[in-house]
Amino acid sequence: MFGINGAELLVILVVAAFVIGPKNVAEAMVTLRRAVTAFRKWSARLRAETSGDLANLTAEDLENLKKLRNLNLDSLSPKQMIRNAVREEIDEWMKAAASSEVQKRGENEGEQK
Repeated sequence: MFGINGAELLVILVVAAFVIGPKNVAEAMVTLRRAVTAFRKWSARLRAETSGDLANLTAEDLENLKKLRNLNLDSLSPKQMIRNAVREEIDEWMKAAASSEVQKRGENEGEQK
């Protein structure tokens, strides 16, 4: 559950008991139970609404869903986009610096003759 094993969950609960205080632990558990129950009701309602929508899908919709499933989201990562843009910009600067260096060498060779 959420990438937490049993020992980690136990530590979290003990720390929460110290933070909340022993008198308020029962009240916190009741509040947590209400929140989980509300989330489950919302999830069931959402599932019921979407299952009705899924029954009305056309062949084109199903094909589009297959395309979405196969979409590589790694290429759409903002970190990766920024990294690529910075690399491209650095490459352009390096090309400009290299061509400038070639021009300077050519001018220096022309002056020496």
